[in-house]
Amino acid sequence: MDRIESFPVACSGGLITNLSPIEQANQFPGSARELVNFECSLKGGYRRIEGYRKLNSSPVPRFATMLVKQAHSAGATSIVISDPFFQLEQNITFTIAGQATVYTVSSRSYYDEGRSATVNFSPALSANVADKAVVTITGYTGIGASYAQASAFYPMLCVQPSRAYISSSSGYQTFLSNALDPVSATSFGHVPYHNGTTLVNGAGQTGTTLIVDGLAFKPDIGDSFYISGVTDVYTVFATTDLVGTQATLTLAQSLTSSPADNATITWYHSGLVKNIFASGIRRQHTRFIKDGFENIVFVTGDYPILIEPLKGYRLLSENSEVDGASCVAYHKDHLFFGIDNKLIHTAPFDVYSYDPALGGGVYLFDGTITGLRSFRDQLIIFTTKKIYRFTGNTVEDFAKSPVTEKLGCTNPESIHEVGGDLAFQTNDGIRLLGATERLGDLNIGSITSNIQDKIEAVISPSASTSNSVFQTSVVINAKSQYRIFRYDYAGTEADSIGLIGTLKEQGRFEWAETKGFSVWSADYNYGFVGLNFTNEGRVNELTVFCNGYDPYLYQMDNGNTFDGTTITATYTTPFFYFNDPKTRKTLHSLSVSTERDVDIAFTANVLLDFNESDVIQPASISMGNTAGIFGDNIGSTFETLLIGNGKNASIQFVSSTANTDFSFKDMTIEYSTNDRR
Repeated sequence: MDRIESFPVACSGGLITNLSPIEQANQFPGSARELVNFECSLKGGYRRIEGYRKLNSSPVPRFATMLVKQAHSAGATSIVISDPFFQLEQNITFTIAGQATVYTVSSRSYYDEGRSATVNFSPALSANVADKAVVTITGYTGIGASYAQASAFYPMLCVQPSRAYISSSSGYQTFLSNALDPVSATSFGHVPYHNGTTLVNGAGQTGTTLIVDGLAFKPDIGDSFYISGVTDVYTVFATTDLVGTQATLTLAQSLTSSPADNATITWYHSGLVKNIFASGIRRQHTRFIKDGFENIVFVTGDYPILIEPLKGYRLLSENSEVDGASCVAYHKDHLFFGIDNKLIHTAPFDVYSYDPALGGGVYLFDGTITGLRSFRDQLIIFTTKKIYRFTGNTVEDFAKSPVTEKLGCTNPESIHEVGGDLAFQTNDGIRLLGATERLGDLNIGSITSNIQDKIEAVISPSASTSNSVFQTSVVINAKSQYRIFRYDYAGTEADSIGLIGTLKEQGRFEWAETKGFSVWSADYNYGFVGLNFTNEGRVNELTVFCNGYDPYLYQMDNGNTFDGTTITATYTTPFFYFNDPKTRKTLHSLSVSTERDVDIAFTANVLLDFNESDVIQPASISMGNTAGIFGDNIGSTFETLLIGNGKNASIQFVSSTANTDFSFKDMTIEYSTNDRR
């Protein structure tokens, strides 16, 4: 009788796709040929990924709060509303304050400059509608796969999960106190405006201009307001600079009547809200502490926007050259902006000043600037062609030098600090910019070369929809993970793919794949303390994302399903040759160790001789510790008999039930070698 031998395998090494079968089996037997919806755990083994679920059952409102412009009589089948921001598609339903009737949009027109829309609907108005009555959207359809590009409200929510820009009245809650919340608002559309008490300056004004005073800041184009005693809602079309606290506003439409002197002006919408959310473009941002509060600066494709605690939004339009900035960083007490091939920074400690005499500066680079990061006492400038670093403390000693002239960064969304180094995306994958033992030196190495075909699938553009394919990445510090996801506007959520890299000892990354996990934009908040959105207790970390296919925010690594959809996770070993690649082996048994003593159910498939189509494969084997499954026990080790004979064999494990998360730690295969013939 042939002697039975044991072949032990520790589950480690992660996904590897760039080695020959013999090389992988001999050098990395615990690695995986396939590792989908698993992650390489810091505790060892391959852990089935956790799922995700909605932060709240209420969708993120797609529309700002809207007001009826002037009164309308009962029986009308159309109204004019203010500040819709987006066209109201057919079949959207809404209500009007003071009425119980639900109306359905049949058609609409939209006027951007006047910030208004004429909405046709059914049934006819059941009662008179007052001037400035609130319009509330109650339902909308047609979002589907286009939601990410059509929605205004994804980007900020996903880059600022610690601040709910929608209050509890909309179903979402503010995490931090109002004192720390730069926008303690009742909705997106009704932000606390930074201009305080504004009054009409002089009676008898008519036409499309209005002189006002009491301003703290110059109003921005697109800002909306209404005037005490005057019908309608008005939008700033242009404005003069402040003289003290006074300015002359040019309106998008004529005043319906002359306001009284010192009539109160109520700022209703900030035009900056539309600038931030006007499209599905994801917004780069930076955060910095000033006067004990966290400030946030967004680049929008137009002028940058500053969010200050207790003050609201502020347009950073002091320098026309920062119009169109695509990236931003706060470094050495300066704000830095990247615009095409130009780097512009403010004076120190003054985000409004660009005066060279006070410390502002401008620098040119070879290639378009794609990203900025403050890193290890220097500013790293990523361009499409090269990478530079900026050293020094002020304009007097700032100096730029190249890190590499051989490659650049192709995706600003990929730049993150991981384990003390900077990860970024290039044309050939993900690289890591890290310090060497030599003082001040940096090296650059690929961390995805062992999964080259997989990373190329994630980062390559779609031939037909190259403008609608994005890669989004997020770092989860608690797991030492770098996750990158591909979003395809023309694809489906079920087909979405991504990669999870776990930083192990000695700077080594182990990789796994994700499937059915769509991420359009995401952010991770580490060190956060507060209630999560579902009020289930206090959390100290949170990963928030939106999937681009529906109007909800989701919490990553929460639950055992993809928001109710069963997770299918697959781990496939290399093809084991055991002691000789030319002889046939008979398989006898399989023992699998897992991390958890919980209900686990999975199947094991033996794949013989490279799983060739002409090779008859053994039937799947059910394993686990739930009732009725062979190998049923109450521990964490599961055993089963095997059937199969071949020159090599791979074991494939598939988990497709809503199990509590678990890890495959190791396995042992018993086999015997047949005589040579």
